[in-house]
Amino acid sequence: MNTVPAVNKSQDGPFTLATLMAVLFDPIEEILFLVLTPFNGAGDERFKFEIQTNDLTNSGYNVIQMCSGTNERNLIGKVKCKSGPCVGWVHSFTVTDNFVIVPEMPMKYHLESMLSGDLLQWHQDAKAFMHIVCKETGETVASVEVPQFMTFHFINAYEEKDEATSKPISVIVDCCEYNSSVAIMERILLQELRSFFGEDSLPDSRVGRFTVPLNGSPRETLDIVVPSKEHGRGIDMCNINPKYKGKEYRYAYGCAVECPCHFLNSLTKIDLKEKSVKKWYSEGSIPSEPFFIGHSGAKAEDDGVVISIVSDKDGHGFAIVLDGSTFTEVARAKLPYALPYDLKRRLKVFKEDVEVIVQNVKGIKDECIEHLERAVES
Repeated sequence: MNTVPAVNKSQDGPFTLATLMAVLFDPIEEILFLVLTPFNGAGDERFKFEIQTNDLTNSGYNVIQMCSGTNERNLIGKVKCKSGPCVGWVHSFTVTDNFVIVPEMPMKYHLESMLSGDLLQWHQDAKAFMHIVCKETGETVASVEVPQFMTFHFINAYEEKDEATSKPISVIVDCCEYNSSVAIMERILLQELRSFFGEDSLPDSRVGRFTVPLNGSPRETLDIVVPSKEHGRGIDMCNINPKYKGKEYRYAYGCAVECPCHFLNSLTKIDLKEKSVKKWYSEGSIPSEPFFIGHSGAKAEDDGVVISIVSDKDGHGFAIVLDGSTFTEVARAKLPYALPYDLKRRLKVFKEDVEVIVQNVKGIKDECIEHLERAVES
């Protein structure tokens, strides 16, 4: 691992776009791609798991563990793709207490297509799999065929255990799934987003659940947890109470749809137990990925607030705070600058804006301020 000193560092602070530092990784072995979205564990564990594709002709993944606060990288294990020579595309993945879940979709990196300018291809005849890798040993303990699926983001995963032995017997894996269709890849192109004429053009998506057995069963099904009509037939960019990452949970918070639309334009709270939905919507506004922050001493999973940075229809924006239980608006802070949309909002919020929010939300612990300042910084 090598750290390159700052290049052209300015004394004016972080707003100059000057390069402050470059970090060079010593590769465990030669790689071609990294998963875009690493996984941050819950609580004090705070590990990042990165899956790397290392060879397009001998396709598979390296499962890498990175400890928070360091650049140290440890190889946990390797997974070989099972549905052909082209490696499956992975945008995100999830982790339980004991396992890393490695998804394999029919969307694949394709060498010939790459040479002609297309990085990815959907292989209609390819199978899909869920691979379960043991954190401790690096062994792939299950590779189960599942129905074809298309997803950007996984919501959470957790283990079901035998009541007598407390040993894991299956892994539950939830994701935002686009009905095994790649239409969403075309609909989010810039020219498509600019061509909205008041009709619904956003492909349907749903909360899909895989139950992956650890008993050697070769196949499993994909179940729909919440009817799509409940959240407007569109759902993505979900987060949960971080204390429940990798554990059995009930609530998810994400971006949803208020029709007619051609993009995710509302926020939603999904109750996976009651199969019900609560929504927040402001006409003409586009919210970013929501984050949940629990109250101090919270006992209920949804005891806290949900925060999102919203692009308003007038070109400006605001930070919105919703009650985690009722999903009603608690406070908002208007931002004194134009706000371009960003899926995963990472914009600097002025300190006075943060203070406005915190003053209006009683009972939020101090980490609310810390989270706002950290989560929306560039």
